[in-house]
Amino acid sequence: MFGYIYVIRQLDSTYMFSTPARRGCSYKIGKTRERAARFKAITLLLPHSTEFIVSVPADTAWGEQYLHEKLAHVRMNGEWFRLQRHHVLWLVALGSPRDSGLSSDARTDLDNLYDYYEEYCSRDPE
Repeated sequence: MFGYIYVIRQLDSTYMFSTPARRGCSYKIGKTRERAARFKAITLLLPHSTEFIVSVPADTAWGEQYLHEKLAHVRMNGEWFRLQRHHVLWLVALGSPRDSGLSSDARTDLDNLYDYYEEYCSRDPE
């Protein structure tokens, strides 16, 4: 099925004196055919502030499985992940206009791009 893989971020707490860096975020990676309707439905169900991060055109069955497997080491529960900065940058890059989306034909390129972000973007700034 063709559609979109989407990533949303939810602040884990609305405690008034916490900052986004201290309260943390969780990210949902899911699939849909209708981006706007899905995002609206999710934001109505979730208890904390939610932000749309990116959507990527995809073979949704393969694309969602690929991302969930690639990010399994940071999975919290189901479709929810505790992503680090380099993971988010990689996901946003997948949604850039220059990419044609997530398909099994592009797996090597997707893996190479992930390796790049993991190596260069996960370093602490000097």
